Amino acid sequence: MKKILSLIIFLGCISTTVFSQESDKSEKASPKSLMSSYYKDNFNPFEKNNMYVSLVMSLKSETVKNKPEGLETIIDGKSTDYSFGISTGYYFSDNFAAALGFDFGQSEFSGLVLSRNDTINKKSLTDNYSLTPTLRSSIPLVPSQRLSIYVDLGFGFGWGNTVTRDENSNGTISKSYADNFSFGVGINPGIVFFVMENFAMEIGVNLVGYNYSQSTVTQDEDMEYIDETHEIDFKLNLLKLNLALSYYIGTKK
Repeated sequence: MKKILSLIIFLGCISTTVFSQESDKSEKASPKSLMSSYYKDNFNPFEKNNMYVSLVMSLKSETVKNKPEGLETIIDGKSTDYSFGISTGYYFSDNFAAALGFDFGQSEFSGLVLSRNDTINKKSLTDNYSLTPTLRSSIPLVPSQRLSIYVDLGFGFGWGNTVTRDENSNGTISKSYADNFSFGVGINPGIVFFVMENFAMEIGVNLVGYNYSQSTVTQDEDMEYIDETHEIDFKLNLLKLNLALSYYIGTKK
């Protein structure tokens, strides 16, 4: 709740700043007035036939204690997830765009896990790639359209691999390798703020999503099995923010 309140306060501060810049009638050539004057006339970033290019980054770091995870319980562990990507979009109608993105990400976990009444020191590393077509609706919040919110509806295909090393309490080491495939559908809202001319900062969160994943696992270079997972997530995950720097083409007419 505190994090949701912080996001609302942050959005309110930006709105207040933008409104104050737009209502400033002073002719004094200050850096503030020069920056805001660009957005006063004919600034239409979400107009039909405009385009944008985004560099996207997301990061999530989490420390877990005594958390059930499938048939295992994480006694004490740490996970780090990050991804980088590029996305390009085209506004086929005013305020509505179609986009395509490509991402590379990596997930790492290390910690103590309780599995089948045995304590295991687990380490895993996952590389993943994804291709994501998206439909975006942009909703300006101020007359200049410098501040807006967006809602992305997208689906994606992912692939990659996972390497895992387990060491149990008696010192036995087990290794596994998995080929992964995934498919997901999600709704992701966010905010866009133009910081300088056509350059904008975007902050998005994952709101609702469905994900299917399949892994073909080879255990100790001998045993092979297939693991399938279906997941529906209705949680607002503020621990994982999607940050992007975007450039909008065709904003000034």
